[in-house]
Amino acid sequence: MEALVLGSTLVGDSIWNLLYDLSTIHELQLGNCSLTYINMTVMHRLGRLQHLDLSRNNLSKILDYTFINHVNLVTLLLSHNEISYIESHAFQGLRLINKLDLTGPAFTKFQHLEIVDLRYNNISSLQPYNIKLSPLTTPPPVFYFRGNRFNCDCHLSWMIQCLNRWTDSCKGFEIDEFEFLLCYNGYKIRKYFLIKNAQLENMLSEFGDPCVGICDCCGSLSCICKMSCPANCTCLMSFNHQNGIVDCSNKHINNVTENIPTIAETLYLDGNNLAFIKSAIFSGLYHLKTLYLNRSGIDRVQPDAFVNLTKLEHLYLNENSLSCLDVELLN
Repeated sequence: MEALVLGSTLVGDSIWNLLYDLSTIHELQLGNCSLTYINMTVMHRLGRLQHLDLSRNNLSKILDYTFINHVNLVTLLLSHNEISYIESHAFQGLRLINKLDLTGPAFTKFQHLEIVDLRYNNISSLQPYNIKLSPLTTPPPVFYFRGNRFNCDCHLSWMIQCLNRWTDSCKGFEIDEFEFLLCYNGYKIRKYFLIKNAQLENMLSEFGDPCVGICDCCGSLSCICKMSCPANCTCLMSFNHQNGIVDCSNKHINNVTENIPTIAETLYLDGNNLAFIKSAIFSGLYHLKTLYLNRSGIDRVQPDAFVNLTKLEHLYLNENSLSCLDVELLN
């Protein structure tokens, strides 16, 4: 037998038992067959394969040396899976491949590569070094990225720079493809935006992420580089260090005692047990624009609790136990 086509069937992982003895097959199409893994023992016996379609399955990882015996393989389709993990030697042995359709491999060994189709997987982040090419790959292959769920964080800043011709990181890529890529933006309420329209102040990453840690530093704890996130909270910073979000909601906090990072523009303290908002408890948060204190059991707020919050625009105190508010509180 030279070819076996079983696309869009429900054979599942049991198909590997059937394939064990088909060592002479040249073409194998198993697209949309409910596969959850690649049987390496069987794959090593199928060394004569030239075309292999494993797209539209439920594969989550590709292990080292899966294709070590596939020196004749020309086409490998792995798109529309749930691939999130690829080991560094997963594609060792692929010497003649010219169409590779998958998620995030290392491409440095593929000298004959023409097309890399990364569409419609679950890629959330992508860096130029993730798709490093062999210097012998001339001309460079065409890459396709559409249909992935990118996060609008600092790791995508290079794409914006590519679109605006600010960097050489994108040499060898089809820039036209970038024009239509989308990413998730925002916090709590996340929306799709074209990456080319993403603003640096809205590209958020967690504290400690290497791509947001570059800044002029000083000895003070108020320095952006030295800021730490309060325990059990979520802290995000924009790529340009101009926007910060601190989320300490629903953490059973009964007193705001830990230092809130001074970069915070938005602070979530909903769903805690604060009861009494003390005098100047938020002092030092000079950039704070939005403060959430909903459902926190608050029954009293001192008049100068929000002193020095000169940029505060939105204050939320819904569903608390307040019976009155001092007029000076909002001045």
